[in-house]
Amino acid sequence: MSEYGQYTGPGSDIKRSLKATVSAIKNRRADQDDVVVELKAAENARLELLATELQPIISEIDETDERFDFALSKGRKSRLWIDMSSFIAMGQDKRHYRFLKDTRMGRLVLAETDDMIKMADVVSEYIAEKVLDRERMLDDEWVYLRDLSEQAKQQKSADPYEPAPSEQPLVRTENPNRPRRLRGFLWFLFGVVCSLIILVAAAFILAPDAF
Repeated sequence: MSEYGQYTGPGSDIKRSLKATVSAIKNRRADQDDVVVELKAAENARLELLATELQPIISEIDETDERFDFALSKGRKSRLWIDMSSFIAMGQDKRHYRFLKDTRMGRLVLAETDDMIKMADVVSEYIAEKVLDRERMLDDEWVYLRDLSEQAKQQKSADPYEPAPSEQPLVRTENPNRPRRLRGFLWFLFGVVCSLIILVAAAFILAPDAF
């Protein structure tokens, strides 16, 4: 028995024909292609049903939130994209939904089920969590800006005549060695004056006629 299902051993009375064999292979491949096409169509149909189920959630998302990217790509592997790194694809059996996320550490499986409603619930919770994260971020930014505004108001309500720390007048500090040097100079001057007085007195005593 050959791989084409015909007996080709001794005693076979089947007439060999290359044309017939090629035709048989073409028909078999066509049947296989039909199966692949049907599976692909079934895959796309299931993802489209899931997208329809998620449409009410998608329609409520703020248009200014650019993190989400809902689209159904129908390439070699059909994918229903949720954001830039998360998508739903069908398993090998074309029946299981797989919620996948690409990260720096590799691809993660967030959820896997053959129930479309359960997968829609998982994706809805994922979207809701991301929406809440954005609201928290906006709230934190609002609180930060409010605190800055309060600090600015407090600075304006302070004494307008009180100079700012950077505008405080410079205070000239005294040199601690200055009084000591001044006293030393006065004592030196006093000694010079006393020496002159003594010299004049001595000259007057020793040579009174000179005066």
